[in-house]
Amino acid sequence: AEDACLIVSGSGATDTSVRVAEAAAAAGAPVVVLTSFGGTPLAEHATVTLVTGMRQTSFSDEITRSVRVPQTLLVNALVQTIAARYPDVAA
Repeated sequence: AEDACLIVSGSGATDTSVRVAEAAAAAGAPVVVLTSFGGTPLAEHATVTLVTGMRQTSFSDEITRSVRVPQTLLVNALVQTIAARYPDVAA
């Protein structure tokens, strides 16, 4: 309960991710979900849902650039923010 659970999912519907979110929430941990879609089964279990995305031009673009680039940028920003706030722990 003293930790947070960050789950990154493109679809927000993967069964394993949903089960992890359920378990983390049941243990009392805040669940932060980073996904491409807000209205998903995974988002239903989230304390905070961060939705990212880009306009895609093809199915291939949707799987690669549209999902991964924005999520990578946001995860990097989260890591940098936490490291700046808690430098001793981050070291």
